[in-house]
Amino acid sequence: MNGKVIIAAHHYQRPSIVARAALVGDSYRLAVEAGKSDAEYVVLCGVRFMAESAAIFAREGQKVLLPDWDAGCPMADMIDAETARDVLDSLRAKTGKRVVPVTYMNSWADLKALTGREGGSICTSGNAKKIVSHFLDQGLPIFFLPDFNLGINTARELGIPDSAIRRVLRDGSLARVDGDDPVGAELDAANPDDDVRMFLWDGFCHVHRHFTPEHVRAARERDPTVRVIVHPECKPETVLAADASGSTEAMYRMLKDASDGTSWAIGTEGRFVERMISEFPGKKISHLFVSYCHNMNKIDDAALDATLKAIERHEKNGEKLNAVTIDAKTKADAALALDAMVRVTEAK
Repeated sequence: MNGKVIIAAHHYQRPSIVARAALVGDSYRLAVEAGKSDAEYVVLCGVRFMAESAAIFAREGQKVLLPDWDAGCPMADMIDAETARDVLDSLRAKTGKRVVPVTYMNSWADLKALTGREGGSICTSGNAKKIVSHFLDQGLPIFFLPDFNLGINTARELGIPDSAIRRVLRDGSLARVDGDDPVGAELDAANPDDDVRMFLWDGFCHVHRHFTPEHVRAARERDPTVRVIVHPECKPETVLAADASGSTEAMYRMLKDASDGTSWAIGTEGRFVERMISEFPGKKISHLFVSYCHNMNKIDDAALDATLKAIERHEKNGEKLNAVTIDAKTKADAALALDAMVRVTEAK
């Protein structure tokens, strides 16, 4: 439609969708770059929180459409803004400090809005370390949500000891994070110590929790030369067993820059791995374990075609579009948190 429409696809989309997209990337890139485009319509091929983020970044008058509204995110459903508000109040009362929320991009707009109102920031798997450091360097404890694994992996990469970390369970109570058993820590009934620097909500990604150290060992048994890369949403013991961890965008760059003939086992969403196998045939790329995001798979060519035809009808006769809408207050507050992420991430 003469440049009026841009199709933006997440890395986890099926190959036929990626092939039709003008913009392909992770959640951060899609949210930021789609709003910079001249297109009047952004067709976001991903899950719903990604479409919400794109709508928050969208220019005045720019419309964001999601081909399938049922494409949700179980991890984003694991905490709502009201629960997060209660937990934040409780943590501040217990510590006597201004605990700041750092919210993963995999969250709904109302939670992003709460984060903005409370002076926090959104983060992605690619910039979590930089965002967390930004607040810790100011002496501010962090409430990291909703993904526990990304939180604990980030904390350990920054050298924060387990004694300075607490898991926040679904009922709001706190659990210690013991080095030998970070996932099965027993409940700590006492108030957190004064030196606790990070509180991690007990959420998880259904796709990435399936990867285990046993998968890593099996990959190395099959090929002693293999390098194993996993996503930081994986369990900490899996990240520790792998050679490296990184965001989907980082994995893509690593594989693109790798020499032909090198061997790689990738622990992330299956369609991305399959695309890497196809895109880089000179490299020996394999699944660490096959795990798919079924919500991402809901966006198919039929749904995309239907969305494009709806735009055509809207242009022709004004037919109403089912675009992503976020109320002005929520959008403004969420934009504060997203803008904070961009500002910190792009700071030199």
